[in-house]
Amino acid sequence: NMKKLIHSPAPWFAVQYANSFYIQTEDFYSESAVMDIEIVGEDIAETNAIIASKAPDMYKVLHGIIHHNNGVKDNYKLPNCLIEDITKILEDIETYKEKMNT
Repeated sequence: NMKKLIHSPAPWFAVQYANSFYIQTEDFYSESAVMDIEIVGEDIAETNAIIASKAPDMYKVLHGIIHHNNGVKDNYKLPNCLIEDITKILEDIETYKEKMNT
């Protein structure tokens, strides 16, 4: 019997404190770490951790969708609004990575 995964609602933010990053529901110092059992409870913390651990796979799939979609016949194309959403997510990730590397 698989348990239903329940996670903290979006948006999430990566916030740096000293040598660590925390994923939070606020983008500034606050008690909102989404993987802290004492803050969100064990079930939600575990689900959030699973989602975060799958992020590289999700990123790869989104990249693949955009790449594939640009080279296929029109009748197979995703709705433009979905393409725009995915493109924005990918750009946000790239922007964040660049910001962190400067």
